[in-house]
Amino acid sequence: MNKKNIATTIVLILCTVLFTVVGSTFMNFVYPSKKITVKNPKVVAANSILVFSSDDQNKTQLNELEFNSVALGLKPATGELDSQTGIPSTITDKQGTEGLYAAFSVSAPAGLNMVVKNINIGSSLSSEELQHERENMYVALKDQDHSAQNLDGEEVVLITEPLAVENKEYTIFFWLGSIASEKLEGSTISFELHFLL
Repeated sequence: MNKKNIATTIVLILCTVLFTVVGSTFMNFVYPSKKITVKNPKVVAANSILVFSSDDQNKTQLNELEFNSVALGLKPATGELDSQTGIPSTITDKQGTEGLYAAFSVSAPAGLNMVVKNINIGSSLSSEELQHERENMYVALKDQDHSAQNLDGEEVVLITEPLAVENKEYTIFFWLGSIASEKLEGSTISFELHFLL
């Protein structure tokens, strides 16, 4: 009798794993029309500012930041907001985050302003609807107090460093607010990250 129960349990576990794998694979084909994608942000840096990958010993200037990948697209964040940073608890720089993140390093001998510009949403929504949805899109820098800001303006200043920075590492987060509309489904979001003097 015990052997029958063990065998049944093993068969159920294997069937669950099989259905999960098949379902996930199937969703990749069905889901693209509903998937919210965010393009890797382009980097636009002033001549004296170097933006490079944190693990690049040669310090090669980046043309774009590489966000972590989210196979099934971006979904609204569900975590509680941190009182210091304004970032939801489910937005992290670890696998399984509800948002996107990209780490990079900066060297700027005369300080810098880090600004998000040229925000574009590829969607069939009207300009009024898009403006409303931009209020539910957020960017922030890790470990920076009150850095979380929505993208409702033409540009968003993430940080101002008045003094020189040398090989300073930053992590940028991008996420959708918890009240982001389903109208964004199928949209493609892009923006540029400017490093100005």
